Amino acid sequence: MAVKGHKERALLRRGYHVQEALKRRSVINEFASLRRNLITENEDINFLELCQIDTKRGITDSVYCGISNLLDSLPSDLAEETYRAILSLYYFFRQSISVDNRRLFRQTCKAVLKNENPNNAFILISKFLVDNTFEGDEKEKADKVKAALYNFREKEGIIPQSELEDFLKQARFMEYSKYEESFKGDNFKLVRGRSKVSHGQIDTSTGSEKTFFNLVNEVYEGKADFDTLVNSICTSIINTDVNHLLFKADLVVKRDLKVDDDVIIRKGTKLEVKKLDYEMDSYFSEYFSIYKYSNIPDIAHGQDFKDLYNRIIDAIFNYLVKNGEFMVQKVRNDIEGILYDKNLIVLKKDIEFYWSNKGQRGCNERRLSIRFRVNKEEITGYMYDNNSHSDQLTPIQIGVDVKPRFIC
Repeated sequence: MAVKGHKERALLRRGYHVQEALKRRSVINEFASLRRNLITENEDINFLELCQIDTKRGITDSVYCGISNLLDSLPSDLAEETYRAILSLYYFFRQSISVDNRRLFRQTCKAVLKNENPNNAFILISKFLVDNTFEGDEKEKADKVKAALYNFREKEGIIPQSELEDFLKQARFMEYSKYEESFKGDNFKLVRGRSKVSHGQIDTSTGSEKTFFNLVNEVYEGKADFDTLVNSICTSIINTDVNHLLFKADLVVKRDLKVDDDVIIRKGTKLEVKKLDYEMDSYFSEYFSIYKYSNIPDIAHGQDFKDLYNRIIDAIFNYLVKNGEFMVQKVRNDIEGILYDKNLIVLKKDIEFYWSNKGQRGCNERRLSIRFRVNKEEITGYMYDNNSHSDQLTPIQIGVDVKPRFIC
């Protein structure tokens, strides 16, 4: 893992060699050509030029502008990895037997760019497409998902967005799950815990909690009062069973993990797995989202309904910021740290957890969530070897470009 301080990366992005060691890394020049160009066997694709063309044509949601802006926003190492992932996707679509399917490439990129961390989604999807190491039932599932995209690739025209997004979600999930599985062994037990909070609104006909869509819809149709509903939900959340709120972790540590003889992570503690770059600010747990599901009624996509949903989420969020900090601390205290991409463990003392109302697709679609971010510019991380499964960790000093809190 190439790790460097945020000031060093800032210089690197301007095209300077900061030290001799950096000369052995892939350096992005002052024109950011590595980020903006896909060099293929037959042609060069310059995202910046295509973005400018789309802008002149009045296209306000240009996928090429989105890609160019994404790559320009990333640290150099992550930008290069994302570039490689986009390149592999482009090659995949260009291998179509029957059609020149750059249209599907653009459609796919546009769907990926809607993700909260699109660079991570590009990397996971590209890895999934070339990953032939799934076994047993997982191989059968992976082959089925890949077959769907192979079928998409040979079609002309636009693939239904819901079908494409379902494939992309499954591809990311399978590659993510495989990463979690890779830690099973002498040191970790895979548990994949989940946390939840209760809104407490019971459907008397079934005895079960109502769906959050139905709660919003009751207000939308005038069958429930906005303030009364919000107050009732907030009271129920604060009184959530602590056993439901806790245990948001993927791994339980089976034996002490050490650096030499010093115990860093104790037996019996828990880690959450997040296949993300350590500089990303992301969500730890999310609650009451309705828009991540593909089968919600059409009425939910109307702007008036979305506005009402956002108002309800914001009201709950504002209450929890004032009254629910103890819940965030309980979630934080239940884990020892986060296991990021490339087997890097960051301890919780260097991670901030906080309430947020930002959705995965921005502030136009709110979600109540607990988010996390590394909040120190210099930290010590610990590399874990999930090939040998040794109980010895390797400490590494890391410079962090600290991200601001994501709150709408």
